[in-house]
Amino acid sequence: MLRIRILVDKEDPINNMLRDLKEQEGRKPICIEYHNKKAGQNKITILVVDNAYSLTIEMKDSSATSFDEAIGLATYSNSEPTVSSYFSIFETLWIQSELDEEKEQKIIK
Repeated sequence: MLRIRILVDKEDPINNMLRDLKEQEGRKPICIEYHNKKAGQNKITILVVDNAYSLTIEMKDSSATSFDEAIGLATYSNSEPTVSSYFSIFETLWIQSELDEEKEQKIIK
């Protein structure tokens, strides 16, 4: 079964769209994990498909009115070492986000 995992900044305006997507009936299971972007960090989107393809897109200007103005460098790859590297980065960020969420829950209790 296909499982979709999306890692997104808590402050990203795409969150409303993701929430709507997740709530639509008939959609495959979608797991969303939120992370806190640290000041000064570049925002990058990493998409890995079947551990065979990767697409990375750098966000240059989130307030831009067009996609072309908003993005910086974008890279597509079907090279196994490159895809594997991006998958590892995604997994590391996912795990870190889960740990941050657990820590936050413990502080709240």
